[in-house]
Amino acid sequence: VLNYVNYRLVADATVPAADQKFDLVRELLAADGATPLAAVPVTVGEFIVDFEVAATADTAAAGAEPNIPAAPASNALFDGNGVGDNPASARTVIITLTARTGREDPDFASIPRTAATDPIRSFDVDPTIPGAARVRTLRVEVPLTNFVLGTR
Repeated sequence: VLNYVNYRLVADATVPAADQKFDLVRELLAADGATPLAAVPVTVGEFIVDFEVAATADTAAAGAEPNIPAAPASNALFDGNGVGDNPASARTVIITLTARTGREDPDFASIPRTAATDPIRSFDVDPTIPGAARVRTLRVEVPLTNFVLGTR
């Protein structure tokens, strides 16, 4: 049996939209990759502010020494230069997950990001009140075992 697992962020419908509460959910999909196997996805994380999945891939031509870029682009899984067109080239998957506290700490200053690639150090839920929510980031790189037939 072959099934797919889909992880995605969804807004929590039980709280006001201004609270900016997002949950990480997991849903099992049928072999067609689109049909959910359960009516409701399973919540696996609350107060998520960032969820990224990237991959490193061997971009060398067949028969050449491997060429594995050290820092993949955030869309490396899906674009034509990533592994979407050649899954056997994937060498690692990099998962980054950032969660925040449920409430803002009035004694903790908001630290804005200067670029989208900068780490998230705080999260300002409501800019009209002082303080910010504290955040924690988990980043893991998972090596993949690939069996490639041929000259590699």
